[in-house]
Amino acid sequence: MPEARIDPYERPLAGRGARSLPFGGGCAMALGIVLMAFAAVFAAALGAVLALAPGQLREQRWLVPPALLFVGLLGAGLLYVGVRDRRREARGRRMAALHPHEPWFADWRWDPRGARAEAGLGGATILVALFVLLIAGPFNILWTHVLDPHEERTIRLFSLMVLIPDFFIYLVAKGLVSLAYERLRFGRASLRYQGFPFLLGGVLRARVTARAFAGQEGVEATLRCVDERMVRTRGSGGSTDSVGAYQLYEARQVLPGRFAGTDVALDFALPEGPPTQLRRQPPLYWELEIVGRDPAGAVTFLVPVYELPAP
Repeated sequence: MPEARIDPYERPLAGRGARSLPFGGGCAMALGIVLMAFAAVFAAALGAVLALAPGQLREQRWLVPPALLFVGLLGAGLLYVGVRDRRREARGRRMAALHPHEPWFADWRWDPRGARAEAGLGGATILVALFVLLIAGPFNILWTHVLDPHEERTIRLFSLMVLIPDFFIYLVAKGLVSLAYERLRFGRASLRYQGFPFLLGGVLRARVTARAFAGQEGVEATLRCVDERMVRTRGSGGSTDSVGAYQLYEARQVLPGRFAGTDVALDFALPEGPPTQLRRQPPLYWELEIVGRDPAGAVTFLVPVYELPAP
């Protein structure tokens, strides 16, 4: 087992998105329904205006509908998250009754054989991509002014502002293409458990397959305990609540030699606590991260680290 560098001290994880929203499933469902209703009402109003005055809203008829679609999709996403959380909680109660001495079955839908890497497209990433494509994309209508030789020079130059949203569209498209290419080329990384679950005070043993790092030297594996908490930020306009991530424990080890890419053994000694609590809002969980030369290409796995309940 490679020697691990251990950091047992609590610290905030800056620049890291949270797994959970700052409100529960019921609030997510209510907010989602409100946003969907808002988009539907304004879409109906826009349709009425276009029907009664078809010669009006020349550019607006291209700019407004994608914005309403974005709001509607955001509402649908929140509704989905709320329903998913409600179902997950109902399943947790049912599994807790069936497995009173095995809390990991109620906490999460674990596969005792292993896990696949977390999806590269998280909720925040999808939201940003939709925002850029649906809000910024329609501004390309301005190219009709830029390329019109009969348009006033001032308006043509002013319309070149379309290059700003197009730059962000390029970045989003580049990221999505790169992610899809890497997935097709290397497949999705996987982790095979050597035991289930991993008990606090024991050892986490697993074998990882991550072909994207094959042949690289200095590949690093990090076991981390993350506690998400509600954070209140005060400003001149009042206070806002959000979810912040805090690291409670970390162990890092550099894997020796060249990374084989498939079926690489990992061993981590586990501390005495705390156990995974994914049903909690916000959650506490353990994750295993594998990173090679490019930190942006890191792969992350949720791992089942628990303690045996008292008899």
